[in-house]
Amino acid sequence: SGIGRDLHGFKGNFNVGRLQLTGIYGNNVDGFQRDTISPDGTSGFYFMSRQLLISGSEEIYLETEELNRPGTVIKRERLNRGTDYEIDYERGTLFFTDPIYRTDVDEDGEVLVQRIIATYQFESEAEKTDVFGGRVQYNLSRKQGKKSWVGATYFREDRGSQDFQIYGADAKIAFGKDGQLLAEYAHSDNSLDDLNRAVEGDAYQVELSGTLFNKVKGKGYYRSTDQGFSNNAATTFVPGQTRYGAELDAEITKTTNIRASYDHEDNFGVSPQELTLLEDLITPGLTPRLGAPIDNKLTTIKAGIKQSIGKADITVDYVHRERDNDVTLNSIVSDQIKSSFKMPVTRKLSIHAYNDLNISSDSDPLYPNRTTVGLDYKIYDGLSVSFNNTYFDGGQFDGDLITTLGLKGQHKFKTDTTLKGELAMMSDGLTPGGMGGRFGIDQGLKLAPGLKMDFGYEYAFSEDFETAAGKQFAQPFAVGSGASALKLTNGHSFNVGIAYTDNPDLQLGAEFQHRTNPKGSNTVLTANALGRINRDLTGLFSYRQTGTANQTLSNLGTNREIKLGLAFRNPKDDTFNGLLRYEYEKKPAIIPDTLLLGRGTGSESHLLAAEGIYAPHWRWELYGKAGIRHSRTKLAKDVIGSSTTPIAQLRATHRLNYQWDVAAEARWIGQPSAGFDEFGVNAEVGFYVNPNIRLSAGYAFGEINDQDLGNSRSTSGPYFGVTLKLDNNLFKDFGFQKPSVPQQQESLTKNKKDKAPEVQPEPSEIEETVQEKAPMNDSTLANAPEDLEIKTSESKEMSISEILDAPEVEIANSELYSLLVINPDSQENL
Repeated sequence: SGIGRDLHGFKGNFNVGRLQLTGIYGNNVDGFQRDTISPDGTSGFYFMSRQLLISGSEEIYLETEELNRPGTVIKRERLNRGTDYEIDYERGTLFFTDPIYRTDVDEDGEVLVQRIIATYQFESEAEKTDVFGGRVQYNLSRKQGKKSWVGATYFREDRGSQDFQIYGADAKIAFGKDGQLLAEYAHSDNSLDDLNRAVEGDAYQVELSGTLFNKVKGKGYYRSTDQGFSNNAATTFVPGQTRYGAELDAEITKTTNIRASYDHEDNFGVSPQELTLLEDLITPGLTPRLGAPIDNKLTTIKAGIKQSIGKADITVDYVHRERDNDVTLNSIVSDQIKSSFKMPVTRKLSIHAYNDLNISSDSDPLYPNRTTVGLDYKIYDGLSVSFNNTYFDGGQFDGDLITTLGLKGQHKFKTDTTLKGELAMMSDGLTPGGMGGRFGIDQGLKLAPGLKMDFGYEYAFSEDFETAAGKQFAQPFAVGSGASALKLTNGHSFNVGIAYTDNPDLQLGAEFQHRTNPKGSNTVLTANALGRINRDLTGLFSYRQTGTANQTLSNLGTNREIKLGLAFRNPKDDTFNGLLRYEYEKKPAIIPDTLLLGRGTGSESHLLAAEGIYAPHWRWELYGKAGIRHSRTKLAKDVIGSSTTPIAQLRATHRLNYQWDVAAEARWIGQPSAGFDEFGVNAEVGFYVNPNIRLSAGYAFGEINDQDLGNSRSTSGPYFGVTLKLDNNLFKDFGFQKPSVPQQQESLTKNKKDKAPEVQPEPSEIEETVQEKAPMNDSTLANAPEDLEIKTSESKEMSISEILDAPEVEIANSELYSLLVINPDSQENL
């Protein structure tokens, strides 16, 4: 019953001792959607299933789950807008800062598949929704590592004739040294996609783990979700699945371990339908469409022993499997003896042998008799080259011989190189599947001080296959709880980038990404430059070109963006600050919603704007902006519309005293060729709670709404606002990051404890030497070690913090000055 949503409204939390109460409410909430997207190894663009998203409502996650067991989430990471991704709310697209690979490799070398999870609100023509809910939780213990609680949750979306509600209870109880009990129950009712009936279902989870007694560890679990259970704002799960089992591991001696496990899995209900038809892309719905029925069971019993004899490890397991498929009426009962032998020959070279021997009259077609012999050569910790010869006897691979040579595992080098790879067999447990795998390289190479190159390569290969949750398809996205039908597609992904960041006056970066597979390709180009032209001027350049990254979406066109900026700021006089900028954007004509028509609305726009702030006195601040935007919109080959739109904005603020101010603003946007004209003014009063927090209230006359005017007034009437200034008064050291020190200059590593030079220069020579170099500043002094001393003209010893507060400081030691300004490694060396 966990809920993760970003929406407008109210949330309150109240604590009474160990009791914690939480309540939420929001009105006029738009439609809510969950999309799962398979990455292609590039940064994007990734189209979501909806357009016209509500700004700020999205939550983006990167989930990692087992390749052939959908819904078994290994890791879930929340991504942040700005640092991790950019989002276009109008078109419904995501662009990530770094390439998102299809797969990953865990510590044991198993292949994991990555999924992009996006939940968001979108503009909906349906009735607006009131959202309310609450949670009560009693904390039995708040001790770190021993947190325990019992709680209950209720959540409801009320959309008139369409509703969604979920309620449940949960508990976490810690006991003993490492014991833990998890228990959850949830019930959902959902009629958002069907006005005639509400789909409902239950979900349960109980898990108990810990040390039973000395050197014996155990775990028991039960998990179940009904086919009708839904919760789009939670972690990915598979509806219509029950799984339960237990595990035991006992250390008999230092060289002997025995283990046993029981696992049972039921898959029932209906699998998600393929989402590749054009009409499905236009109206995807909130929940997946129903596909083929599934009804299968798998019971696996294992018991075995692991014995170490010298340097060799010998493992023998007995495995009993019972498979039943009520749809195909297949039933298989098989028994196997699985044995393995591993022994190191040298420090890096080891040999291994595996054998799977059927001892029953029936044999599982996916687990025939198998004998493997091979060698492993350890290159680095966690990374090895493996050579194997595998012979099959019986089943679908009868008589086959497979020879493999590959890289297995993962290792990260000090040079920022990561190698990883794996080969895996994927199937549903009854029908032949396919071979799948991944080989990847991620590299970061430092070429010179401040100059770094990054490159990565991934090759994923797979064939059509089914899992126990049903058949998987290549599709642009999966909606709701339909992620189990999203297929891992094959293909190559390659990226290379270079960046120079060491010079505080010049920073450069560029990256090339390319993906190719049988369904199409995608290329991403980015380049940026930021530099100081002189003391007062800073310039910026940014270029980006990208296609479409979703599965099965191709020929949608290329998106291009160019940004140029020139900023003026005198570091010694803050009376005037100015910005001149030019932006170009070209959006392709086709998006998923227009594929069915074969045409769409493409746009191309140019924007030139200038703005400035003039503050002649602390009581006055004058702000102005003027710009012109030229746009071309293509509806068809012979239907092209163009427009030129000027915009203007003026604002004046007067400080009455240190806490109160008044402001007036005027905005104008027009389109002379079409006789269009909008004009609006507003007046407001501001109150400073402290120098960093300003509360305001005002009244707007006229509607002015444009993305380039900022804080757009979409309607007339009263408004309220809060302005928060982020600086060192709110967050310690915010905005005081240590600057990069210029490189390729002579470095000195002496401190005040070093022996003084035999010949000391005259004071006049010292002053002359210091003056020839760039002047000291606060940032330079802030980087100095605390045990260094600097003498002022009054010969008073001062600490670094005192120096930063002093109005004037005379540096009387050329070696110290060189240490602070020139040496890039002064802090490490000292």
